[in-house]
Amino acid sequence: MKTRVIHIGFPKTATTTLQNGLFRQHPQIAYLRTPEVMKAVMCDILSKESVMYSPRRTREAFAPGLEQFERDAAKKMAVFSYEGIAFSPDGTYADRRLIAERLKDIFGEAMVLIAVRSQAGFLKSIYGEYVKRSGLFIGFERFLEYQYWKFDTYAFSQLYYSRLIQAYRDIFGADKVKMILFEEFIKNPQAGNDKLCDTFGISRFALQDGLYNPALRSSLMTMMRAFNFVFRNNYGRPYFFPYTTGLIEKGFPHANFEIKGMAMREKIRHELVCRLEMFSRRFPVKNQSGLKIPDKWQKIIAELYAEDNTRLSRMCGLDLRKWKYPVLESITEGTNNESSDISQPETAVSR
Repeated sequence: MKTRVIHIGFPKTATTTLQNGLFRQHPQIAYLRTPEVMKAVMCDILSKESVMYSPRRTREAFAPGLEQFERDAAKKMAVFSYEGIAFSPDGTYADRRLIAERLKDIFGEAMVLIAVRSQAGFLKSIYGEYVKRSGLFIGFERFLEYQYWKFDTYAFSQLYYSRLIQAYRDIFGADKVKMILFEEFIKNPQAGNDKLCDTFGISRFALQDGLYNPALRSSLMTMMRAFNFVFRNNYGRPYFFPYTTGLIEKGFPHANFEIKGMAMREKIRHELVCRLEMFSRRFPVKNQSGLKIPDKWQKIIAELYAEDNTRLSRMCGLDLRKWKYPVLESITEGTNNESSDISQPETAVSR
């Protein structure tokens, strides 16, 4: 029996480990992430509004890989994996339910794999990723403030997991959507890998090690932030945080001054940060030690997500409290109103 699988994310949930250590390596898996497919995903599925979207064009991008998969008797599972399906870093992607409908149109009968992690853990990890990849140099608490300031488009509004999972259940079928917890998977990656293989009906496979994105120890993150500040590309600037063109400060007249020397500064910054990351890969840590959620933000996160996590726990039969997810004191409290609006607590910082 052949199975089609769409792995939608979230980012920072061992996606690189699964992509490079399982999907690319397993002899029974056809991995569909080609340049042509990624172009269709990034430019069409994730980005275009309905009036400009072409279903035929996106089907044509996936067609060669899917047709080859159907012809190859050795392949039992076709996988497309991209963590950006579940999470838009700057809020510019199409509506996520619309994205799910587009994927359904392309894949037809398919299974959906989604991995989540506690909202506090996600925010810490994505901060480290911005430091490594985007040149971010501001502190973690200020990062949280700016993320909250852009609540409706940045990270905070996208971490209501039960709502996204319910959308995929509605479109693909409840029995077709499989969820894994990052915290459980990372505790024993091989056991989690074996469970996935069993779920999708392929032979168990030794997970290839050493390919995943390691967490940064606090000392290396501090050094990266210093490099990012000295050789800054403006991504870490707080004026338009965090995604600007990297060329303009507060007004267009300053653009020429920002452009001059930008490429060389970014080249130097990138080289220094890459060397630190290579060191981090050789001597990885399990957690981003030293990066703590301030008490004020722990309270905000709990008030934002406890009800949704409680709904998710009931929906998927998982004990999220065990893995430090904020949940309501009573597992049944507040879970009857499935369509309740997302609102921010009064204790949150002003925006």
